[in-house]
Amino acid sequence: MPNSAWKDSAQDKRYPCTLAPIALATANLDGLSEQLAVDEVLVGGDVFRDFACNTAQSGAQGLGSMVGTMSMSGQQYNSSNKHDHKGIEQVWISDVKAGSVSGSDRYNESFIAVVGKHRDEDLRKNDDYYWMTASHFSLDENGKVRRGEEQVISESNRRGTTYGTFISLALPDVDNDSVKITYKDRYKVYTNPRVLAVLQDAPYVEDLEQAYGYLVLGGTSYGEEKGTGTSQGYTIGAELGVAVEVQTGPPLVAMNASVDFAAEGCYDYRSERTVSASVSYESHAGEGDKTVLYTIPMVYYEYEIENEETGGKGVMAAPVSLGAQTSVVNVEAYDRIAKQHNMTPLSYFLTNRSGEPGTYQTTLNGETPVGDSFGLGKPGVTRAYTHDGFNGAAAQSGASIEQTIEVEEGKEQELELGLTLNGSVVMGAKLAKHELFGGLCFGANAGFTTGNSSSESTEYGGTVDNLPEAAQGKYGFVWRLGVNAVDVDKFEADSGDKLGTKDTDQFWIVGYDVKDVEMPDAPAVTGFTANAVDSTSVTFSWDDVLANKSGFSYGVGMLQSNAADAVVNSWKIADNTQTSLKWDGLQPNTEYRFAIAAVKNGSTTETGIRSAIITVKTMPDGMTMTVSGPAADAAEGSDLGYDSSVERTAGSHLTLSAIGHVKQLGADDSETGLAPTYMWYRKGRGETEFKLVGADGNLAAGTASKLEIDLTADDDGAQYYCHVGYNDVGLDTGTTLVNIEAGETAPTTVNATPIRTRRLFSQASAGAKKFLDHTLVNTAGPTDSEGSKDPETPETPTNPDKPKSDNGAKTDTKVKTTTTAKNLANTGDQTFALVATAAAAGATLVVIALIMLIKRRKTH
Repeated sequence: MPNSAWKDSAQDKRYPCTLAPIALATANLDGLSEQLAVDEVLVGGDVFRDFACNTAQSGAQGLGSMVGTMSMSGQQYNSSNKHDHKGIEQVWISDVKAGSVSGSDRYNESFIAVVGKHRDEDLRKNDDYYWMTASHFSLDENGKVRRGEEQVISESNRRGTTYGTFISLALPDVDNDSVKITYKDRYKVYTNPRVLAVLQDAPYVEDLEQAYGYLVLGGTSYGEEKGTGTSQGYTIGAELGVAVEVQTGPPLVAMNASVDFAAEGCYDYRSERTVSASVSYESHAGEGDKTVLYTIPMVYYEYEIENEETGGKGVMAAPVSLGAQTSVVNVEAYDRIAKQHNMTPLSYFLTNRSGEPGTYQTTLNGETPVGDSFGLGKPGVTRAYTHDGFNGAAAQSGASIEQTIEVEEGKEQELELGLTLNGSVVMGAKLAKHELFGGLCFGANAGFTTGNSSSESTEYGGTVDNLPEAAQGKYGFVWRLGVNAVDVDKFEADSGDKLGTKDTDQFWIVGYDVKDVEMPDAPAVTGFTANAVDSTSVTFSWDDVLANKSGFSYGVGMLQSNAADAVVNSWKIADNTQTSLKWDGLQPNTEYRFAIAAVKNGSTTETGIRSAIITVKTMPDGMTMTVSGPAADAAEGSDLGYDSSVERTAGSHLTLSAIGHVKQLGADDSETGLAPTYMWYRKGRGETEFKLVGADGNLAAGTASKLEIDLTADDDGAQYYCHVGYNDVGLDTGTTLVNIEAGETAPTTVNATPIRTRRLFSQASAGAKKFLDHTLVNTAGPTDSEGSKDPETPETPTNPDKPKSDNGAKTDTKVKTTTTAKNLANTGDQTFALVATAAAAGATLVVIALIMLIKRRKTH
């Protein structure tokens, strides 16, 4: 704590609170405002702002900044004789309250305290006693400290008393002018959204996914990157040399010879810095069509207001903006809201059905699409970009193919300045018919360059998983990535409908051109499980997939091996209204393999693809086993059903239950219950294998096994099942798929400070107007007019074309710095050493030439 809080100050006759109890209170000294505010804190006698706990998590230190100190005088004056005063030796705050007592329209609160003091006098002397004063501390409308201290409000008995007088404070509503506020509800709404892109679900085969779970990497993506770059460079060059010229010759003949010697050095330096920020939004195959939206979520808190003076009641809704965000949501969810507000649903542009490649079929004129499953042919929709070629979705497990389209635009500016200087100094001599000229030639140049660049790129991506090997010869399609542009104004003008996308001129639909679709006449049969077994029979169940397919039946086959194309030893047929079958005539303690497929009526010709193979071992004589589940959040002791899928929110809890009944038949037909073991398995989205996540081996017979799951966002798309075993015999339950939806937690209680009714509604109206003004301005997202930015600082993607929130998004920031230079190490010394060496060499040559000329003259 600051020393000033606990240090005597003789100058202003004010003293710290040195005795326990130490006062602690909070007050909103600034009053109501549209901005979020934190209360000030009174500790001892000092008031602090920006109070923070000293924790390892927050890293905060101390109590924050000091606002001021409560008024606590160090003297007691005689009212009739101001020169008669007594000192004090002990000070403490007996009680403190915070409340709005000044009558301010902003409801500024004040600290009101009872300050206790002990006179500076020896114990049991005549002036040995305590007294109390009232002190207050507040801020005016300009934030200036206002404090004061009232006269003595109480004093203790004198002469030898060993106790003091302690006074408590209260701030009651004595004139019945307050209101009672009770929290009732809250609800979340969004401003009119701006659509950035629609992501069509990557094409896949739904019944193959349900039977084989082959989707691993498939999905559609949309992302943008924005970068800025700066560059600087300079060049320094120097040249120094010598020039020698000789003119001579016999009479009537002139000869001229000249030689130049020069050396030069140059130093170049250039530095470049590029900063880029990117964000991408992805959807996974099998999750349905998605849309990328920019919007502002708002939470409305609803309160009931009761005026205690008049008895009247009313309702107030207080809005709170949660800040602009960009989200990836299902098109179905968007459409439900769009229809309520008479907006065109986005599904209007999408005629595909997830999991059915045939509904993605593209109409082509050669290789040019003229109609497809994601909007082409609708008003205002044009093809913007198309990938170069088609790829086939082949029957090859564990593989996938990705196509991307990247569009980049950039601007670059560069300014270059330079200066060049050339000159020479020449001297000569004439000896008879010979003339000699020699001297130095020199030159220098310098240059400076500066530049900046900006780039924006958009990347569209699509990944399609290849089909499982079992689909060979029965399933397949060919696909490529395409991007359509939706002109909102043209759509609304041509169709007469409203899209309702706030301030959106254009958005993208990222989708797929699909052709050459190959599908069997009947789908794959899903949900095939064995849920009961005894010594001679197995009972199977499956999903009802042929109810609307006349001419087909269910064929359950016993296979020779676990191979996908294994030979079927025998068949049992069930008509298309059945979803279960019992296979009799088996041997005890024997392992069998089974699969199911759609077959043509009256035959065993397989039309659809076979299911995954399940292996079942029969029980010993006289024993039976049945399994049930998984059931989600089943009541204790209830009969367990089977939940093939559940929907929950992240942060919630899920309990999956499964039970196995193992019975031993006695000679008198009595039944004895036996306890099986349980093993729980999980496979996350994108994983290829189930992994063990839980086990129970000590449960009593007839007791269900439970798997407790604290759900997170990572559980979206996860699958669970339970293996029930007894000795070496076991059965698997069905599989439960978990879907995670976004959720929110509502407050349970709200405490409000009583305030006057008229001012309450005045403040609420002003706050609502301020909020709505803010919302209307920012619904379309921040714009580039918010101010200039440092070119070396990555621009946070907060505008609608570069969203900042990453709900289901990936963001990345990259900084690249490049420095290039010639002769960079010790460059200056090297350069000028080179020039000096050249100058010395030139001077030497001049001297040598002069000597040679003189010698030649002497010879003549």
